[in-house]
Amino acid sequence: MEQTDAIRDYVFPIFEVEISDDGWAAKRFRGTGFFLGNRGSALTAAHVVANPPPKLPLAAILPVGQHWRGFGVDAFEEHPTEDIALLSISPPGGPQEAWRSIVTIGSQWVGSSAS
Repeated sequence: MEQTDAIRDYVFPIFEVEISDDGWAAKRFRGTGFFLGNRGSALTAAHVVANPPPKLPLAAILPVGQHWRGFGVDAFEEHPTEDIALLSISPPGGPQEAWRSIVTIGSQWVGSSAS
């Protein structure tokens, strides 16, 4: 999967989806998430993933080439007291093709408005 510098490659919508033999169909928009790190982890608000309806799994909708494609939310964990959740989303080609994140972590201090 190729990522560009477009924000749509890093911040994505999360939908309830219906899966059939013909593929998937987005049923209800739940919110947005963004990638964190480079292992298919993402961050969202806990209320976005709370109580998904039975038989309507959650999926991240991401661009692949000229089309949008749904990727299942494999697992999520909600913070016990804050409205935040960590998601696990499998990349299309396995772990070796994990999505990159625009969020970086390092030991050097950088001011919040610095680029």
